[in-house]
Amino acid sequence: MTGKIWTDYNIHDPGITLLELLCYAITDLGYRTSYDMKDLLADQSASSRAEGQQFYTAREILTCNPVTIYDFRKLLIDVVGVKNAWLKPVPDTDPSLYIDCKNSRLVKDPGDKDLEQLKLSGLYSITLELDEDPKYGDLNQYLYEELLFKPEDSDPSESMMRIGLPSWSQWMKKDVDPGQISWVKLTNITNKDNINFEITVRLKAGDETIEISGWIKTEKPISDESLLADRIETEGIKDHYAGKLKKALSIAREVEDRLHTHRNLCEDYNEFAGIEIEEVGICADIAVASDAEIEKNLGASVLQHPEPSGTRCQILYARGDAGS
Repeated sequence: MTGKIWTDYNIHDPGITLLELLCYAITDLGYRTSYDMKDLLADQSASSRAEGQQFYTAREILTCNPVTIYDFRKLLIDVVGVKNAWLKPVPDTDPSLYIDCKNSRLVKDPGDKDLEQLKLSGLYSITLELDEDPKYGDLNQYLYEELLFKPEDSDPSESMMRIGLPSWSQWMKKDVDPGQISWVKLTNITNKDNINFEITVRLKAGDETIEISGWIKTEKPISDESLLADRIETEGIKDHYAGKLKKALSIAREVEDRLHTHRNLCEDYNEFAGIEIEEVGICADIAVASDAEIEKNLGASVLQHPEPSGTRCQILYARGDAGS
């Protein structure tokens, strides 16, 4: 377009510089295309890939970020320690926001004004199911069941206690960094009715000490809280819980880092939660013949219905008259 008025052909002219670069690139491409096919596909230099790995994988050559919720689920499942993951859109903010068009601002309290509530798009809640850990077991549940009393002559039955401690997601809401956890203490056992107790879980992370409540439930009434504290210390629950918590939080933090690395524009994640353990009870009436061996039939029914993975089954039955 400017060939008739372009009079400066010296090296310092930007147009000449760009033209020289273009000529260099064309010359280099022409030289490379003269190679044999085997030389184009396999580089013999020291920095080349190992034999059989000359081509890029789909993960390396397809460089686009995840877009859909399904894409992000696959991204999170690739994290070591994550068994499954779910993303759910969060339609409402906490606290709720309202649009004050007259004053061009957002307000938390609409007062007596008829304001429209703001519906944000792009906020997601994350639910994680973690893998089984060879050292700490199920990273999704923080329920401990330990022996409280051994059988005695006056009472031949055992007595168990169940201890429910805060899950990793509760500590993550407190913005706890697993690398800064220095100690965990189980203190302040409070008796509510000699069967149900409250316990304080105190955690030191950096310069901050954080507390969250847990619970203890015993099969038999007791009035001495020190017995529970002794059993917790003897069974090493505190150390096991601290290690389990650090492991789960490390995985969750890696998930959070990966999400923020690949998140789309105008999207964010406001909550991370774990899979909670829910207890389910099933009652059944089994009709048997008058000459049936009840214990034998009961044992056979149990063997034919093994416990699902990750569940604990306790069977209680009452023996009635034959035929019922």
